[in-house]
Amino acid sequence: MTMSKDDIHAKIDEYHLMVEEVLGGMDMMISRLESRVQFLEETLGINNKNEQKNRSNRIESLSNELKALKSEVTEGLNLAFRKISEKS
Repeated sequence: MTMSKDDIHAKIDEYHLMVEEVLGGMDMMISRLESRVQFLEETLGINNKNEQKNRSNRIESLSNELKALKSEVTEGLNLAFRKISEKS
């Protein structure tokens, strides 16, 4: 059984439509999965870029406060040791 050129083109077009339908369905499924993952990430506070940036800023702020406290303690101790040595 031989197929004509038109029959072959019709079959190819049919396969293209089937592939397009499958890919379209996969795209819809992936979109739904992405939405579900995003919802879970937001609910659990995971991989939220704003949240990570806020945490990073908070860590930097706390680090700066710690440095300032360390400096104040060092200056205070130095002053105390000077006062003690002056009395001696």
